[in-house]
Amino acid sequence: MNISIIIPTYNRLESVKLVITSYLKQDCCEIIFIDDCSTDETYNYLKSLNDCRIITYKNKVRMGQQRCRKIGVKLSRYPWIFFGEDDVLLEDNYVSVLYNEAKLYQASAIAGRLIALYADNINAINNNLLKINYCITNENIFDEVHFEGLFDKLIPKPILAPYLHSIALINKNCFKNAMFSEIYKGNSWREETDFYITLNELNKKVIFTPSAICYHLRGPWCLVGGNRINRLYFEYYAFVNTYILYKRKWNYLKKRLHLSGTPFTNTIKFYLRRQINQLTRILNTYRIFS
Repeated sequence: MNISIIIPTYNRLESVKLVITSYLKQDCCEIIFIDDCSTDETYNYLKSLNDCRIITYKNKVRMGQQRCRKIGVKLSRYPWIFFGEDDVLLEDNYVSVLYNEAKLYQASAIAGRLIALYADNINAINNNLLKINYCITNENIFDEVHFEGLFDKLIPKPILAPYLHSIALINKNCFKNAMFSEIYKGNSWREETDFYITLNELNKKVIFTPSAICYHLRGPWCLVGGNRINRLYFEYYAFVNTYILYKRKWNYLKKRLHLSGTPFTNTIKFYLRRQINQLTRILNTYRIFS
């Protein structure tokens, strides 16, 4: 298949070792790793892999996730771009399913289910894979006002999506008029939402499908490196980047969602809701273990 896989990485040696086999199993022409100036052995490990499809590029200084993705797109040689991550495990046919359905539905961007897996060793990962809920839901999985998506849910069929998560297949032509914006700082939260909203503004077809599954690993191997920042900074940028997104896309969002108020007041509403939800989860966890 005419697909380039692009994976930015930073100081994620153990995580890369866990997920690399799932990428090598995908039907693609090249796998481009953009090492964002790692200080561990991530780059040397990638260089040692014996697969002619692997291309490794290392930044001389840290440039951030958005620029790494842009570098990957420039290096790519094929008409479809699949963005992977160094802590995401793919099912064997994830990319090919997305490609076939993109062709079928004439989609410009498409992604499958993204399920969080909490485990501290590889055996626990395998055990948790057996516990995944495969019950179909008919609920609306998108809360567009607050930019939320329940991407782990099993829906009956592929649907048009206002935005996707990052583990997606995208037609390279999309990058002529849209790109991941570097205006989003910190952990770059909202850059992907901004990108997919832009595609919808341009009348590109964006699809979420239940037919393919990938797994976001949570565990000790993901506690370092990557795009991580401490919790206080994360919450700060959750507010700032959401405000930036509302401002950048206000006219489109106001018309599509019939929003009232201003970008700032809507950001306040989003943030208060976010903090209440987090506090509720903490209290529920406390009740379970008390």
